[in-house]
Order: sequence, then structure tokens, then C-alpha cells
Amino acid sequence: LVNGLDRAVALQKQYDKQGNGEKATWIIYNGGDGGYSKETIAKYQDLAGKAGISLQVVTGADQIVDYVNNKIGGDSRSNDLISNFTYVGHATPGDLDAGFVDHGFWNLMTNDKVEPSDFSANAFKSGCTINVVGACRTAIDGNLPGEKSVIDQFADKVDSKSTIMGSDVRVGYMGGLRSNE
Repeated sequence: LVNGLDRAVALQKQYDKQGNGEKATWIIYNGGDGGYSKETIAKYQDLAGKAGISLQVVTGADQIVDYVNNKIGGDSRSNDLISNFTYVGHATPGDLDAGFVDHGFWNLMTNDKVEPSDFSANAFKSGCTINVVGACRTAIDGNLPGEKSVIDQFADKVDSKSTIMGSDVRVGYMGGLRSNE
């Protein structure tokens, strides 16, 4: 959570400097085994609020996809296209694994996955930035036959003016802040 908040704060500072009125939204996945306590969520809601960041807590990957594609329904997303999407969390080649618990076969088959291919191209602003460096091996083709890498799945959704950053290495979060390095 500390890394997600750090990225959201940095993004909000960038938006404030640009002076365009854009606001960062931070989505916390809190589903499956080992979720965060109410007290931990409340702490980070308070910190996000103090930084001027909107916070959404979701319990399923489908809620993340729905928020990206539709925001709050109606034409709310078309009136607020995504200019910057950053993911900090677990990933396996080809998937963003929001509900990851362990490397056991059953978890790898059943964890809650965010499939970038499920995002709507209409949700993203021309020239947007996609940063999935905060997750493992997002630049490596998926484990299933023909499955594209996470960054290639995003490339299918955004225009050629957009920037996509991924990684071909494992990422570790052993406590404390991490950078894109």
C-alpha cells in the first residue's frame, strides 16, 4: 500500500503542477485471502484524502476493469478519459494478478486476474501513459499459448502517441518505497 500511495501522490503532484484540474484515483484491491483490515484501509483512505486523491476500494478484478471502462456509469468515463494508468502489485506473464496469494498451482489457476485485454480502448486518452513497471514480468509473453504480454495487451488499447512502460524482471516489495528502477 505504501508504494501505491507513493505513486498516487506523485501523480497528483504532477497534475497539480500542470494546473489542469485532473485528479488521481487510487484503486486498492482488497479481495480474496489475506485482505487488508478495516483499520489499515481507513489509514490509507485518510492519507489519500489529505493528498487530494480519490480512493476506490474493490473486492474483485472485474470491479477494476469496470471502473477503468465505465468509471461510475453513463458517459462518466468518456468525460474523464484516463491519461495515466499505473499498476503496483503482483503479475505473472500476460496477467495482472490482483488476487495473488502464493505460487501454488491452485492459486495460479484461480486468483483474481486483471486482463488488460478487457479494458476498452475508448477509456484511454490519446498520448496516455501506462506504467506497469511495478509488477513482475509485464514485458514477457503470457504463459498460455498465444497470450500477449501485459504491455502488448495495453498497446492494443492505446494510440501510437501513448507511452507504455513494463519490465522483464521480477519486482520485489520487501517493505519501504520502490522506484521504477
